[in-house]
Parts: sequence; structure tokens; C-alpha cells
Amino acid sequence: MTLPEPFARTFDWIEAQGWTATIPDRPADDLTARNLYVYPEEERSSPAASIVVFGFEAGPPMHAPPPEAIARVTTLATIAGDGGTLSLWLDDDGKQWIVVVDHGWPCVLTDDPLVALQFLAIGYGEPAAITDPTRTAEEDALHRGADPTWDFPPILPHAFRDFFAQAFSVPIPERASELGSVVPDEDAMDPVRSWMANIEPDDPAFNARTEAQMRDLEAVVEILERPSLGERIRNLLGLNRNWGGRHGETSMTYANDVRAHLPEGMHLPDAFAQTFDWLEAQGWSGIFTHADQEAFSSRYLSIYPPDERDEYAASIVLFRFEAGPPLHQTPEDVVARITTIAKIAGDGGTLSLWLDDGGTQRFVVFNHGIPFVLTDDPLVALQFLALGYMEPGALEDPTQTPLENANGDDILPPHAFRTFLSDTFGVTLPERASDLGIVIPPEGAPDPIRDWMAVNAPVPGETPEHPYIVTREMRDRMAPGAVAYLRKTIKYVIEEE
Repeated sequence: MTLPEPFARTFDWIEAQGWTATIPDRPADDLTARNLYVYPEEERSSPAASIVVFGFEAGPPMHAPPPEAIARVTTLATIAGDGGTLSLWLDDDGKQWIVVVDHGWPCVLTDDPLVALQFLAIGYGEPAAITDPTRTAEEDALHRGADPTWDFPPILPHAFRDFFAQAFSVPIPERASELGSVVPDEDAMDPVRSWMANIEPDDPAFNARTEAQMRDLEAVVEILERPSLGERIRNLLGLNRNWGGRHGETSMTYANDVRAHLPEGMHLPDAFAQTFDWLEAQGWSGIFTHADQEAFSSRYLSIYPPDERDEYAASIVLFRFEAGPPLHQTPEDVVARITTIAKIAGDGGTLSLWLDDGGTQRFVVFNHGIPFVLTDDPLVALQFLALGYMEPGALEDPTQTPLENANGDDILPPHAFRTFLSDTFGVTLPERASDLGIVIPPEGAPDPIRDWMAVNAPVPGETPEHPYIVTREMRDRMAPGAVAYLRKTIKYVIEEE
């Protein structure tokens, strides 16, 4: 195996910048203890920076790689927060490829070192974890749920990009697809996958334990899929429990945790409680790792199984509790009347409960901060989420079907979720939102929640009297460039001294 010349020049340049570090618990003369970064020190720890850390490891990122794997695979970089890597692989014909391994799934990236370096310079937050190479770094960040006060916009490795363009006279594209990059599905065939499929860890005891655990797991899954017995066992084992409480206490279900956090006078509709219980029983839950993992607001339920949830064609619908609407500088009396219960668009669009002045609880959608009343009927709200719109919170024309709204892209409706709604509540899912009686008023048109918000919570930044205030605490947490981004998108912004 050989180190490609562009990589050697890149490593020399990074080292000359001093963008290096040593892993403390390893000997200083151990090559695996040394890391090189594509950012200077003041930028690389930002949550908005791309995870690209060059570091040598013999073999692929697996437990006890056997000698034949070590001889044919060398890891060059960590390019995802969960250990996704960039590696060199020597195939059976002696050709050297550059491969990416994400969650143990390898795929060939390219055989061109310059293309691999261009890919790393695009600025994706986790290059190994991208699922759609046609997205830009910003689009990928929004799809992952980035937050302008935390990890958006992405910090691009500008100096690294400038070096690369000057040293090799090649441009850095906006999208990986422009480099010819393709991300195969998990079950698709790929040259390095076919080769790795025959590689077992060099640890017979580990392999035996793994095989036994897989047999046990298959048996457990078979039992848990039996409706009545499986549910009883889940309850006995606490598998239907979820984190909750304000101090990490455990309560029986996600639904009960929502009830415990709702403001006085608001309630969780029974249809939503049954839905949450069903989703939780399927195991379609998770934790937002970029947030406080002890907080209930860090937990979510998905309407898809894990292997479909992050597909590009899937609907962005994640049930997640947040006090108040998805707005900055929300008055306390508004927080007491609005509760966010789901994220339903890549840019932060949400589904919320609103208690109006007459005491009626209604479902409202916030799209780019502009709300409208969706419905008063919980079943209508659930059916709307199940139709298959890629971003329900960004829908503007409810007469369109999800496929029409996708503008030529494929869609992946939440089939199991739809079946649950039909079987449990006896509803028939229509083709389009307008068939549910849903009307989406155009921007600027009157709407009950808009009228109420205009009086009780004027949108910060729209007028000089109600500017968007960037507090010192916010500024300390923001990624570099985030304030400038806010100034470009919001008319009136002031910063606390």
C-alpha cells in the first residue's frame, strides 16, 4: 500500500500550520497517538465544524481485525462522531481504493485521492454519515436538525479549502454528487462490502459470543413480536419506559412524561397518547446527542423504524417535547399557552398545541416562525402527519399529494404507522391534506393563532420596537459566523454588550 502523494502534501501542510494534537493516554512516539485537523484550534471544537481528524490506525474500524484485514485496510481519518472512518483498501487485484466506513458499513468512495480530499473539504458535519450526496453542507445540516444558536450554519474549513485549491488547482464543489460520489443503500452490493463480508474478527471467543447473542436476540425479537405476550414482557422488563422528569426520573411512558410537562390547563389528547405508546412499543425512539441527554426534551419518537427514519424520501416527523413555540424571546404567558410536540420540517417547522382565549386546545403549525391553525381534531392532525409529505411543516398547497409536493423526488410513506392509525382509530387516510379539511392560509393572511401571536408575542426582529436580541450567553454558544447569518436573515438584530 502507498500513501497517495496529495495526502502526503496535505499532511505536510496541516503539520506546518500546527493543527496537530496528541492523544494523552498513548506514548508520544506512537503514530496512532497523533492527530491532524483541517481546522485551526479555535474552530475545530465547534459543533458547527466538520468532523475530519486524520489519524492512523492499522486495519479497519472493527474489533480484533485479523492479519489479512490489517494487511489490506489502513484507516487514515475519523470522519463522523460515532467513529465513521476514511480508509485505504487494497483489493484482490492490487488496486488501492479509498473507502468510507459508517456504523460498520463500508463503501467505496473513490480511487482518486484528489476526489477524496475534495469530499472532506466540502464541509459536511459528518462526512461518513451523509445519506444524500446531492445535498450541500447547509442542506445536510438542516436535514440533521441543526440549530442556528448551536451548530448552524456549518463552519467550512476555509484555509484548508484555499490550500487545496491552490496546491492542486481543483475547485471544491458544493455537493458530493458533483464529484461522482454515490452512497449505496445498506443492503446494496459494493466491492469493499463483498470483501469485508468474509472477514471475521481474530477472536474466536468474541465470534462465538456474537453468534450466541444473535441467536438469543432473534429469539427475543420473535417473542416480543407476539402482541399480548410481548407487551407484558416489555412492561415487566421496563422496555416501555422512557427517560423523563425534570431531574432524570423515570416514568412509565413517553406519553406520561408529556402529560407531566404540559402547562396547567393543557392536556395530551388520547389519540396522541395511544400513538406515543405504540411508537414506543416498536422501539422507534432515540435521543438527540447534541443536546442535554438528561433532559426530556432531548428524547424523540419517530413514525419510522430506525432503518427508514433517515432516508431522504422519508417524512421529517419526530415527536419531541419543547415548552413554548419554536421562537426566540417568547414571553412566559405565551409559553404557558403553547407547547411544541413534534418537529415536522428540516428547518425547524413544528406541530404545537395552543390553548386559545376561549379554552379550546388546537393544533397549530409553525413554518419558519409563521403559524397557522391546522385543526382542532387530534385524529386529523395524526392523519396529516401520516400522509407522507417529506416536510409536513413546510407544506404550502394542501391540494397537492405528497408525490406532487416532492417535485419529482421519491417519497417513502410511513406504512406501518399508517396501518396502525387505520386499525386503531378506524380512519381512512386520504391522498392529500385538503381531503382532511386542512386549509393553509398564505403568508400575511389572517388566522386565529397569527392574530393572537401578533398581540401576545410579536416576532422578534420584524420591527425596531421588537428586535431580535442576541444575548451574551447565546453568542458564547453560537458557532462562528452565526450572528452574521442571523443579520442576513432577520431585519432587526442587536447584540448584548
